[in-house]
Amino acid sequence: MSEIVEQLNSGKFDKMSIKEMSDEDYFDTKDFLSSSSIKKLMITPRHFQNPKDYESGTKNKNLHRIFLEPEKFNNLVVLEAGKVNSKTNTIIVENAEMQGQEWIRLKEYNELEEIKKGILETTPELEALINSCEKETAFFTKSKKYPLVKLRMKADLIDHKNKVIYDLKNGGSPAKGLTDHYCKQLADQNGWFFQDSLYTDILEEFGFKGYLFRTIIIEEKKPFGITTWEADDEQKEYYKIQLEKQKAILQNCFAKNHWPCYPKAVKFWKLSEYEYTKMNEELESTRQES
Repeated sequence: MSEIVEQLNSGKFDKMSIKEMSDEDYFDTKDFLSSSSIKKLMITPRHFQNPKDYESGTKNKNLHRIFLEPEKFNNLVVLEAGKVNSKTNTIIVENAEMQGQEWIRLKEYNELEEIKKGILETTPELEALINSCEKETAFFTKSKKYPLVKLRMKADLIDHKNKVIYDLKNGGSPAKGLTDHYCKQLADQNGWFFQDSLYTDILEEFGFKGYLFRTIIIEEKKPFGITTWEADDEQKEYYKIQLEKQKAILQNCFAKNHWPCYPKAVKFWKLSEYEYTKMNEELESTRQES
């Protein structure tokens, strides 16, 4: 673990921005409210406390890499065709992991290469935008109102000239079209509204006021394409309030070192009526104190 990560995890910092911070260091920072952890917090505080139990796959990470960090994408170890656990691929994976390298399936590698080629052919202005922006800068700060709550973000692209934060997203569907209605569905399902509030909130702490948050949604199937989308003022205001509520809940959890798991999120358990009532009381108490 690097000294920077240790400092961030200890909480002994005011605010910090790090350009081109490695994914390994960024995701080694613990107990920060971020665009991914807030989705876990919205399920229950227990999910926030145990993020490794709910990690997602790597395809979206590699999609970011091929556009924003092509050198990292090109350094991935590409497996041979066939199953990951084939004799040859097992050796390749073992050797890669011994050397601290990441690997990617050949099929996924080819798919991402095709997506990038198709997108840049249909939307060449995307490459110009990427080249003109500050890329992959991580920001770390603390909530002024809730001092136990640490905040972090890693901006894909920041256009300081036009005061816009861009975040690259996959999920575009040719069948559904990149309509405003479909984009709102994606935003609601994937927590983009909270990400908007969190990112603009953090940047204000660094003196970057009045910045807009826009998503660049990539259509991953032919004929390929992108659209930019942002929340309207009413949605921004609503989720700004909701973000503050989540900060309050998190502050209370840190203060008490108590991380309740609400009944709706419990799976594979058979609860007695007493246990169910007790968990509901914990939830109500947490909400009232927040």
